[in-house]
Amino acid sequence: MHTGPSRRPEPSQNEHECLGELCERSPALATTTEYARHLAAMVRERRSEHLALEVWLADVRPDGQREPRTLAAGIRGDRAAVLAALNSSRGRPCSGAASAVRLVRVS
Repeated sequence: MHTGPSRRPEPSQNEHECLGELCERSPALATTTEYARHLAAMVRERRSEHLALEVWLADVRPDGQREPRTLAAGIRGDRAAVLAALNSSRGRPCSGAASAVRLVRVS
């Protein structure tokens, strides 16, 4: 019986170093990686403070990378469901947060 979400293993030192090198070469990737890390921390820690989500949404620049902008627009459109998912003590997020969770899993 599955009792909660499975966690990806932590990236290896080599993976961290490779990502660091890629981020040094691509400021856009570095910015996108930071957005993903902050959102992942919010989801992982179930930080449901309305302000934390609003700060994350405000940080995603309208002139920035398409992927974070698209994700932020989706979260804005389904803000209530995302906040409910962050408030939930259950292992499975609400469907409204599915795109956010997919991004977190990819990062």
